Amino acid sequence: KWMISEGYGDVRTLKRRIASMEAWLENPVLMEADAGAQYHKVYEIDLNTISEPVLCCPNDPDDAKKLSEIGTPKIDEVF
Repeated sequence: KWMISEGYGDVRTLKRRIASMEAWLENPVLMEADAGAQYHKVYEIDLNTISEPVLCCPNDPDDAKKLSEIGTPKIDEVF
């Protein structure tokens, strides 16, 4: 809703997205793989090796850093 007040994008599109997200929050269902799904590649990640949050820096999702590397910047928006 903040994005609408700040003039981001098309208001009708944002309102549809808000309504859709609010409806999902009323009855959240997580996605699951189809039974028997086959994947080109599977990545196994040991979550015990992640000692702190990992953040993707602006303008490049491949520019990932640990929270301790970022410091305490002001966060304007999150997607």
